[in-house]
Formats: sequence, structure tokens, C-alpha cells
Amino acid sequence: MQFPRKFSVILFVTCLFTVSGKGQDSKPLEKHGVSETMKGKVSEIDFEYSASSVLCMRHRIVLRPDNAEIFTERCRNASRTDRTTFCEVKEGRISQEDFAKLAQLLEQNSFFTMQSEYWGDVTDAVFESTRAKRDGETHEVINYADAGPLRLWTIQRAIEGAALNVDWQMATTRPKCPHWNDRVTKRP
Repeated sequence: MQFPRKFSVILFVTCLFTVSGKGQDSKPLEKHGVSETMKGKVSEIDFEYSASSVLCMRHRIVLRPDNAEIFTERCRNASRTDRTTFCEVKEGRISQEDFAKLAQLLEQNSFFTMQSEYWGDVTDAVFESTRAKRDGETHEVINYADAGPLRLWTIQRAIEGAALNVDWQMATTRPKCPHWNDRVTKRP
């Protein structure tokens, strides 16, 4: 496809500004993708989803600047009627760059000012709960039946994507998966 010369020049200049960090939407990041204003603010990102009516359908990703954990509830399936569950736990390390980018994504998409709950008008859908700790305060957003805004969906998919890049070191099993509020104080 042949573009007019004027359009080609505009496209080239736009790409140049975006790559150089001078574009309108691109903010220059310091080493490891962390801006000075972002350092130390977000200390934990926690994403959990579970089906409302399916056993063994709970998955939780916990990311911190120095480590990561995934908890997956699984069915033992020793027989057709066996409903016993266990927890598969993976531990690993997330890169500082990836964590910093996720923290910046939370800020840019106004995660900390989102409603605490979004509910779709359906039954038997998926619960998605996203929590982040910033300056010692935890903010949680519950998204049932994908009723939340696109920016919440973007954050949730980015967390799942970052988990794919984690360098997983070991996998173990436990009798039960920890719930997020096992370590977080509930809001009044």
C-alpha cells in the first residue's frame, strides 16, 4: 500500500516521538521503568478469580516487587464423586521492570479511585477481585460477570500477562489455598 508523502512524514515523526519518549502518551521512565514518583508506592498486586458455581475453579496471583506466588485450587479427582480439593502453589520472581510497569498501569488507569464493586445482571459468572496495596492502604475492586470498565479489564489481563513472565522456581501443594483476607485487614 502506498501512502501519500505527507502522511508518511507524519507517521515517521509520530513513531520517532513515541520511541524517543517525547510523545504525548509516553512518559519517560527511569532505569527499570520506574519513575521517581512511583518508587515505593505500590507494594503488592493481588488478582483472584473464581467461578461462582464450579468447584476447583479458583486462581490467585500475588505479585510483589521482589517475588510472586500463584495459588490454584485443584480437585483431587481420585474418583468420579471425589470433591476433595488441594492447593497448588508456585513461587517465583517477577522482574522489577514488570512490577513497575504494572504499578504505573494501575495509576494511569485510576485503579485506586474505581468503585469497589461492579456487578453484572447474570448468575453463574466469574468473580474477579483485584487488590493493590499503595502506601500501606489496600484498595479492592470486585468485578462480577465482567461488568467493570475496560480499564479494569486491561489491568486484570496485564496482571495475568505479567504472571506468565515470572521466573517460577518451585511448585508445592497445600491442603487449602489462602484467602486474600488471611493477611489483609478488612475495611470498616
